[in-house]
Amino acid sequence: AVLAAMERGTALHMAGRYEESNAEFLKASARIRDLETKSATKETAGLLYSDIARDYAGEPHERVLVHTYLLMNFLILDRGEEALVEARRALKLLDEKDRPDSLQDPFTRYLAAIAFDIRGADDDAYIEFKKVAKLAPAFPYAKAPLLRLARKTNRAEDLARWKALPGPETDFAPDHGVLVAFVQVGRSPVKKERATVLPP
Repeated sequence: AVLAAMERGTALHMAGRYEESNAEFLKASARIRDLETKSATKETAGLLYSDIARDYAGEPHERVLVHTYLLMNFLILDRGEEALVEARRALKLLDEKDRPDSLQDPFTRYLAAIAFDIRGADDDAYIEFKKVAKLAPAFPYAKAPLLRLARKTNRAEDLARWKALPGPETDFAPDHGVLVAFVQVGRSPVKKERATVLPP
């Protein structure tokens, strides 16, 4: 159910049907939450008898992806408050204890930083742009907002550090903006069933 809703949500997003896409991703998010609250006893029983009997709640990166798409859709629809909710949900997953660096996601953090920035949450935006710069040092579009937000939030000691980053210093201004285009490439992973035989 989770994967089916994600597939439909992705297809609808690509078709520009953002409200319908949101409905599918919200369905996936609700299903994941339901599965996370299942009792440990039921989950263990499902594991012992058959993987097929278990409901699939998504891998860690897939759970983040649900909120990433919702965040993108709400930004496109100019629904800033809902975008902030999804940004915080995605970041909560990314900031989970013991989450490996390989599962950190500068793309989602950048989207969250934009959502915070648009809504005037300067400290939150600064923190996320800073994490983007750390995770993806060659990414050129964290520099300008970091310089602006460092000045705005009285972090002058960080200015030299951000000036050394690659990229332009041109930032958002009343008479011009910055166009951000996200291009999706590649294939989705293939899911394969693996059976484990337990001794009687």
